[in-house]
Amino acid sequence: MDQPAPLSPARPAGELFTAYRALVYRWACAHGLRHDAALDVTQETFARLLASPPRCPTEASQVAWLRRTASNLSIDTRRLSRPRSLAAEPVHHDTPHAEPGRLAPAMRALTEPQRLVLLAKAVEGLTFAQAAAGLAISVPTAKTHYARALRTLRECLSHEGVPHD
Repeated sequence: MDQPAPLSPARPAGELFTAYRALVYRWACAHGLRHDAALDVTQETFARLLASPPRCPTEASQVAWLRRTASNLSIDTRRLSRPRSLAAEPVHHDTPHAEPGRLAPAMRALTEPQRLVLLAKAVEGLTFAQAAAGLAISVPTAKTHYARALRTLRECLSHEGVPHD
């Protein structure tokens, strides 16, 4: 039987910033935030990391903390801003998505675990095993969250008239 890969030890915040700032930015953009708002979320995520470092013994758990914090801050940012102004400007990133004004309500319809698994798979390109390990859930649970997230997004976007495959 295969031995699990050893977990890498936790990294200092400065190294995490260098290694993961682009990914945290992409997570924020995946929530439908404009460029400037996504930069603000990225900055706030790392500011919180520096202000009170999470008790994460491994790099994988640190990345999970960054993902969850960035996701929550993105949702808070969306709630505090006016939807009309966000829908008027395009999102600046290289991943094709539905228009931000349509994607944001669909993302808000997801539960936190569904959203986190979806981001891990769609934005980071992680396997179900990697996403499950990062979120401290089982692989079947990660697959269930992912399938439900996709179903919810399809339903929400189809009500908005966005075609899907």
